[in-house]
Amino acid sequence: PGTGFVQVEGGHEHSLALRDTPNCNVVFCDTDASNLGNVTLSTCDCSGGSIMLRLSTPFTNQFTYPLVGLGTTAVSPTGVSELCLAGSTIGRYSKDAGAISSSGSFKVDLLNAHSAPGGGVPTIGGSLCNGNTWRFQYWHRDGMNPSRFSKGISGLIN
Repeated sequence: PGTGFVQVEGGHEHSLALRDTPNCNVVFCDTDASNLGNVTLSTCDCSGGSIMLRLSTPFTNQFTYPLVGLGTTAVSPTGVSELCLAGSTIGRYSKDAGAISSSGSFKVDLLNAHSAPGGGVPTIGGSLCNGNTWRFQYWHRDGMNPSRFSKGISGLIN
């Protein structure tokens, strides 16, 4: 009670949590074992003036930035992990890039991002708060190895 979750289940190699907002934080891209890093949205409600997109990953001190799109097709452009936003134009929050912390976290406020001021969607255009189900992934470096993608998350943003 009071955590925002209505059900939690665990298995041998996974755990799942069902939030009380069923159209927010839906994991849609976690079948490739090389997609390392979990992504979460703080909310899918634009009325609070902030939507934090958080990354939690084992890749510390590496360069990263978030991606946004409407597509659900998976491709492996690096040969290492899957980009799961193919099938539509992909927006890059490249002006909000930075280093993953030493604890393995990184976050961007999507409604106040440098890449799309005022809650816009970079590259794609228009408002993030338009009732679409947007999908997000983080791209990040893997040391001197090919770059990787995190797991994907989606949310109906209003």
